[in-house]
Amino acid sequence: MKILDKVEFRDECNQFQASYVTFHDGENYYKAQSSVLVPEKIDECNVATLSSVLIPQHHIFPLYDHNLSVSQSHIVETGYVKIPTLFHYNANEPDKIPARLLCEAQVLEALSKSPHPNVVRYMGCVVKENRVVGLCLERCVETLYQRTWLKREKVDNMKVVDSVRRGVSHLHQLGYCHNDISLENIMFREDDSITIVDFDSCQRTGDRLGSKKGTPGFCDEAATMSRPENDFYSLGKVEAYLRTGKLFP
Repeated sequence: MKILDKVEFRDECNQFQASYVTFHDGENYYKAQSSVLVPEKIDECNVATLSSVLIPQHHIFPLYDHNLSVSQSHIVETGYVKIPTLFHYNANEPDKIPARLLCEAQVLEALSKSPHPNVVRYMGCVVKENRVVGLCLERCVETLYQRTWLKREKVDNMKVVDSVRRGVSHLHQLGYCHNDISLENIMFREDDSITIVDFDSCQRTGDRLGSKKGTPGFCDEAATMSRPENDFYSLGKVEAYLRTGKLFP
């Protein structure tokens, strides 16, 4: 068994609502729910006590699109393989997660033809039994959130903002908007260069935004279309955070 992730959902007053844990055991993927807080370091014994739901693989992974590049095994071993987040899985919407993963793969495929140092490098999708089971990306060190909020380390604020601005401007020139610039979606490489990651909200400029519209506190909640203004609004929030050291100033 491998724990994939754990998250707590809270209401607008920061009152605890529920804990969710996602994990896989062999070829099976599960979403578990708890009405009480689960331990920070959850293990198999803790998970066994939770109410869990088996998620069919075809509700997670889309069929392979032959226009997508396939990552070679030696690249997969050194890169970072992104798989879908399963917290929002709903059995009544079985196509939602696979469609989002396929869309992100198609966006990354298009962007990979015009690489940029401030846009994460995509190295193909991981395919198993004719389904896309992951997206292989360059491995980065840590997010801006981890470095500045959790570790409380200082960064070059101007370098961060300029790097992100160059990255999103490149996307805009290619006809795309990221739509989810946030502390978690800005990462540092080993050489301390900065890149934008997480393209599951990235859409063609002018398209209507899907159900995933950005990170609360950093996105324009009123936005309904994929527009460059969304990225600059979010970048402004990041810049304010770097300047004040406060989340959601």
